Amino acid sequence: VQLGEKLFADTRLSINHQVSCLSCHQLNQGGADRHARSMSATGVQTQVNTSTVFNVAYNFRFGWDGRFETLEAQIEGLIQNVMG
Repeated sequence: VQLGEKLFADTRLSINHQVSCLSCHQLNQGGADRHARSMSATGVQTQVNTSTVFNVAYNFRFGWDGRFETLEAQIEGLIQNVMG
């Protein structure tokens, strides 16, 4: 759990080393950022908003379009996303 908390807040995982998962998935705001469209790590407005991280253990697909079958696959896809 402690490792997960550290990684969730670690900015070194982003393309520009300036944002972390916690930057958008704000736990004190329902696990999301409460914007209609979120900003990427590079400052580009995305097509969707940040989804909540609460209760993700009950999801059967991940990502707004459902392209990831596991949470691990989604995390890997996000880390490898060169668009930020």
